[in-house]
Amino acid sequence: MVVTRASQTTAGVDSARERQLSENAADPDEQASSVRRVTAVVLAGGTSQRFAPDKLAEQVEGKPLLDRTLASLPEHMAIVVVGAVRKVARPVIFTSEDPPGGGPAAALVAGVRRALAEPSDAIVTLPADAPFGGQAAGTLLSRLD
Repeated sequence: MVVTRASQTTAGVDSARERQLSENAADPDEQASSVRRVTAVVLAGGTSQRFAPDKLAEQVEGKPLLDRTLASLPEHMAIVVVGAVRKVARPVIFTSEDPPGGGPAAALVAGVRRALAEPSDAIVTLPADAPFGGQAAGTLLSRLD
């Protein structure tokens, strides 16, 4: 899992956003009450060759594995799923790697590029087959401050 401050990955940060961050940093009460905006990138590609026919559709305690992973992420997070569009239990943004089937590195690049289009302070990435990955992301994010 990777946690990245979104502003570190962009070449130019909007000056209004910089002012907002500066104002929040100057006011401790405002800073304490603000909620960090996070986008999660869930890598859900691959052909499931070692776990056919579809590992992410396998039922784990009555839910598909992918839905378990998505449910482990806090409700306020925007989620980008890199992989084939499929029915999931919560709202997500689907995207795909280029070239299709290009592997995990191409998926990571595609996911982070799409996540940068969301208004985020941080981006977390995790594999789709990690049903407790969202809990780990929360722990890592709490340590950024």
